Amino acid sequence: MKLLTFGANDSTSFGMIDGDKVFDLASRMPDVSGLTNLLDPGAQKKALQAVAGADADYSLD
Repeated sequence: MKLLTFGANDSTSFGMIDGDKVFDLASRMPDVSGLTNLLDPGAQKKALQAVAGADADYSLD
């Protein structure tokens, strides 16, 4: 799992990269207050569940 902080639409967010796809975890996991909270293995499991089968929010292309 690759995590990142990124800027989009004049705001800063955090998320996960899968290949060339970026998933905005801030919008999918409102109970997580920031990227450092995703260092917890339980939170990482929830993050993977939050994006399973979902369309990416952004592309690195």
